[in-house]
Amino acid sequence: MRSLKTTLCAVAFGVICQPACAGLITVTWKGHVTSSFTPGIIDFGDIITGGFSYDDTTPLADSGSTIAIYNTAHVSSFSVHGLAGSRTNNSINVFNDQRGVGDQFDTRNSSLVSGTYSGDLIGGLPVTQIFVRFNDSTATALSDLTLPSYLDSADFDNTQLSRLDGVVVFFLVDEFSFSPKPGGPSVPVPEPGSLTLFGIGVIGALGGIRRRRNAA
Repeated sequence: MRSLKTTLCAVAFGVICQPACAGLITVTWKGHVTSSFTPGIIDFGDIITGGFSYDDTTPLADSGSTIAIYNTAHVSSFSVHGLAGSRTNNSINVFNDQRGVGDQFDTRNSSLVSGTYSGDLIGGLPVTQIFVRFNDSTATALSDLTLPSYLDSADFDNTQLSRLDGVVVFFLVDEFSFSPKPGGPSVPVPEPGSLTLFGIGVIGALGGIRRRRNAA
């Protein structure tokens, strides 16, 4: 009887704990404000943080031999001096071995989709673009134009000024990280169908126990 319960529960648990869908990449970054057109609201030296996510399995646009533009419909977010906001439909640009530039990986406003800003107003204005760029003048950070599934801060030697447009705030990114890292543990994600199977398994186990007790 105990063996039956254990087996059914193990099977049900195994069905529920399926790995999370691969392909969703989240990048978080942290920096400091270097110039602001809204002094007293956002000031020089303020810490600014943010992030963006994208699916590396669905490229939607390829612009040329040294730059690819991906309209991934992701969300770019930021937080600074107690203010926060996010911008949808930013695009991601990948530069590989571009003359005079090297390698770049950045997120910026899409030229094809206007997108939407949600969050606090800064100086009475919404953010129209969240532009975050990582730059490597040695052109060794990227090997092709595909969306990277993992990069490290050490891969880039010259992170350029990034900015919030609409309110004109410039900031320098000091560090960033990708999640999940390659080889990291997958996160169990319950699925609706799996939860149903789990319920059926538990009911069946309890019914079997009750029948055996009655027979005894």
